[in-house]
Amino acid sequence: MRGAGYPLSEYHMEPVFDALVGGRRWAAAFRALAAMRDAGFATTPASLRSLTRALTVDHQQAERLADAAHAELLSAARTAPRALDTTTLNAMLAGLSLSGCVEAAADRLRRWYAVLPRDVDSHAAVLRGCVARKNMTVAEQCLALCIDGDRLVPTKSVYELMIDVALRQFNYEDAFVYLDAMKVHGFAPGWRTYSSIVRRCAAVRDPRASIALAEMRSAGLAVTPALADFVKTAGRSARHTPAPTPEHSPDDGGEDALGVRFKL
Repeated sequence: MRGAGYPLSEYHMEPVFDALVGGRRWAAAFRALAAMRDAGFATTPASLRSLTRALTVDHQQAERLADAAHAELLSAARTAPRALDTTTLNAMLAGLSLSGCVEAAADRLRRWYAVLPRDVDSHAAVLRGCVARKNMTVAEQCLALCIDGDRLVPTKSVYELMIDVALRQFNYEDAFVYLDAMKVHGFAPGWRTYSSIVRRCAAVRDPRASIALAEMRSAGLAVTPALADFVKTAGRSARHTPAPTPEHSPDDGGEDALGVRFKL
């Protein structure tokens, strides 16, 4: 194409890279990636989404596949060094984490970056899997490494991910700790974060659902009819009845984590 006088663009080479990673031809894919970067392309995380997708597989094979791809990357980097950088490792780590192997991803977060610096996106890659797996323990370890180990400043997306993980716990009080920290650092929570808080609180008749709704309106965020209706109906729903009072007999039953009444 260059010989014929046509300028080479990223969309010319991107399908080649996507096809190679889709076929798990790692060595050829990383050589193609290096060529793209030599031409000034594929420098952003969005350019490597296909790599993340290719490594997002069943958790039983995800760890083996990620390690195989990483080994091929190190090998290819000897002749095509531009393929190996933090952005590439982040994309691979995200695939492993989103496959459900968050403990393995946390381990690779430490081992894969021995000669390259981790950035905030490296930690966010692990946190994305923690959200899906509801794994607060790994999420907290990852955040601690980000702040205390790497001396990085968490971004808005990192705080939102931590809030999302916390909201999926039985005790979701930490979500408000991270929400406050987010505000202190000058980040305004987005619509998705607020709506998640509203729904989680409303589901267990937590009055902070109304407070979050008011904050949404003050911030100029749209309160959809569906969200407002959920807050109203969740509190009155038969699925969310008051907790047992002392006068209830132990044989009367109780309610589960979401306030659902049951009988023994």
